[in-house]
Amino acid sequence: MTNLAAAYRAAGRWSDALPLAREVVDRQKVRRGGEDSITLSSMALLAGIHEGSKDWSQAEPLHRERLAAVRKKNAPDTPAVAVVEFALGRNLLAQQKFAEAESLLRAALATREQRLPEDWLTFNARSLLGAALVGQKRFTEAEPLLISGFEGMKAREEKIPRAAKGRLKDALERLVQLFTARNEPENAAAWQKKLDALETTQRPATAPQP
Repeated sequence: MTNLAAAYRAAGRWSDALPLAREVVDRQKVRRGGEDSITLSSMALLAGIHEGSKDWSQAEPLHRERLAAVRKKNAPDTPAVAVVEFALGRNLLAQQKFAEAESLLRAALATREQRLPEDWLTFNARSLLGAALVGQKRFTEAEPLLISGFEGMKAREEKIPRAAKGRLKDALERLVQLFTARNEPENAAAWQKKLDALETTQRPATAPQP
């Protein structure tokens, strides 16, 4: 059932995936408890399905429950915690809950910079943290994060899985938004040009993205 739900998710068949994933979570909680790693994985799948259909608010409590569970079993600066901090931070960013998103993304980034300094995911976290700051109109703080986030991912483009290539586009869109918000049309146009060039060479990914 889990595999079928995941397959539906990969195909973008959210309405087919959702009831299966819900049933899996319910069963795993009964069999294994709410803090078991398999239960938490099934909750991550369900959250991803909600987010795939843009139902961010339904995914939020699943991420919160996962984060509480992993924090009980792991030190704060471990990758297991950072993964869920990032997931919840990204979710809150999508809901424009910028201040709380900033706190979580900053914590996740600190761990990734310590443990995985050269991983493309670390630079993706930088870009998302920059977006949370833009949402709070803290443009000066956001700019270096957004630029280094994009440039770091671009330099590691070959290591980004095909399903996640869209993260480069997202990072460029954030830079355009930053300079548009700052009323700097020349800078916005320069980044828009890079975005246009990327879109001509990149096919949109249809699989779930990290």
